[in-house]
Order: sequence, then structure tokens, then C-alpha cells
Amino acid sequence: MRKVYYNSIMAHLFLWVKGKSTATFFGFICTKRKKTDPLTVEDINHEAIHVEQYMEITAAAVILAILLSPWIGWSAWPFILALTLFYVIYFVEAGISWVWHYIHRQKASTAPMNQAYYNSMFEMEAYANEDNTGYIPARKSFHWLHYIGKV
Repeated sequence: MRKVYYNSIMAHLFLWVKGKSTATFFGFICTKRKKTDPLTVEDINHEAIHVEQYMEITAAAVILAILLSPWIGWSAWPFILALTLFYVIYFVEAGISWVWHYIHRQKASTAPMNQAYYNSMFEMEAYANEDNTGYIPARKSFHWLHYIGKV
């Protein structure tokens, strides 16, 4: 079971969207909720899947930064990018999805932003497996790629 940071300053600062109280920030599960109102096992599992996704992308980016550093020079920016790459991919994909859903909104009953969120490859993997507590130990690395392009 993953550690959850209750009443988190990070959650209070960054989760301004109505109805959202919990997120993964740089591999840590943070929530606006108090310990007296704990997260469900499904919520923790959902965020733990995001932790796994973050760790995979970050590890791959750090390895790539190390391998490329002799040619691009040893500086901090490739390693800073490695720590934020998950969020770059997440928000670029959400932006593309939002534009696609905005253009096709006449066919949908939900807002484009909600559709973009639920159609994210990261969210699709997390929602599909949040109720399976045995998923993370058996999960294949980079399994979120299985969901790419499934709008």
C-alpha cells in the first residue's frame, strides 16, 4: 500500500478543479482530504498506478539523459526535464484530446475537458484497473502505451 499525504499543501495548491481532491505529484499521492476521511482502496490503487507510470517515464528519461550527456554536455536541464516528462506527456495528450473533443463536441453529451481527462492513456489504465488490488505487482512496464490513441 502506498503512503498517502493527507491535507497536502500540494493538493490544495494545484487541485482547483471542482470534484478533484487527490493527485499524484512527482510520485507522491497527495490529497486535500483529512486523515479522518481516508481514501478508498480504489482511490489509492488508482493513484498508485499513476505513481508507477511516473516512475517508468522518469527512469527512462534519466537513463536517456545520462546516455546523451556526453554528447549534449553535462547540465541540469535534461535531468529536470526527466522529472517533469510525465506531466509534459500527460498535458500535451490532454490538450490534443481536448481540441479533438472540442471539434467533435456536437456528438458528445459531456464537456470536452472531461472527455479529454477520461480519454487520457494514463487515466484509462488507472480507471480500468483501480479496483484490482493485484494489478500493480502483475503490471507490465509501460502498459499505458496499450491505451495510446484510444479516444
